[in-house]
Amino acid sequence: MRRMPMIVMAVVMLTAACSNDKSGSSGSAATDAKSSSLADRAGLSGKVNDKGTKTVTGSSPTISVEVDDFYFSPTFISAPAGSTVTLQIKSEGKAPHTFTADGAGVDEKLSPGDSKTVTITVPKSGAVAFFCKFHKSSGMQGAVVVPGPKGSGASSGGSGGSGGATTSGGSGY
Repeated sequence: MRRMPMIVMAVVMLTAACSNDKSGSSGSAATDAKSSSLADRAGLSGKVNDKGTKTVTGSSPTISVEVDDFYFSPTFISAPAGSTVTLQIKSEGKAPHTFTADGAGVDEKLSPGDSKTVTITVPKSGAVAFFCKFHKSSGMQGAVVVPGPKGSGASSGGSGGSGGATTSGGSGY
């Protein structure tokens, strides 16, 4: 009879330990997209390996984006509506990746060590989601988002498709 409470206690402790483990590859913080305000507002679904947010100002900002195994850093880029954002993308991982933003017409393949430059026109509201075609299900996704109401970090719109993009440079794939 004494074994049953001990077994139940062990199962409860193991379950709690497993449910609190939100680490992804390389110790990255992984969140369910529905639990992340920015991911939700950007229209992302599933796992998101969140490596932070960078807020940009000005009419034509440039941001460095690290592409690694298996995340983008920063994961979210907050930029003024209608602005043009230049992303200097550098692959620092060991695996091949893509930087794909369907809503902006971007699909760049990156081998380890490659660099690319991508220019995205930020929509008037919402977001331009980006992801790695090979590792999206592993949480490798993010977005360029329009700031929302004060303190929210993003607009309340869904995933955008109204932004445009151009790509250039870097070593080929």
